[in-house]
Amino acid sequence: MENQQQVIHGLYATYTNLSCRCDLCRASAAEYMRSYRKTNSGKVNARRSQALANERGKLAIQWMKDNNPSEWEEIVKKAHELVKKEKQQ
Repeated sequence: MENQQQVIHGLYATYTNLSCRCDLCRASAAEYMRSYRKTNSGKVNARRSQALANERGKLAIQWMKDNNPSEWEEIVKKAHELVKKEKQQ
């Protein structure tokens, strides 16, 4: 007989350790992260993560401009159209 693990859904541990993505486990992970971000270390880590994400975004934009200038121009054109459309509403 195999040693089967009992899965309890709705726990942060189930979300992280067993990679369960059911609604209960997702909600539990979201609640955990909301409370973690309110702590001092959570605030520091959130700022650090945001800074890294911003830097990666800048690098991706620069890569796109350098390697695919025609596609970049199309993206910028569509973005300007969306902004105009939002301002008209």
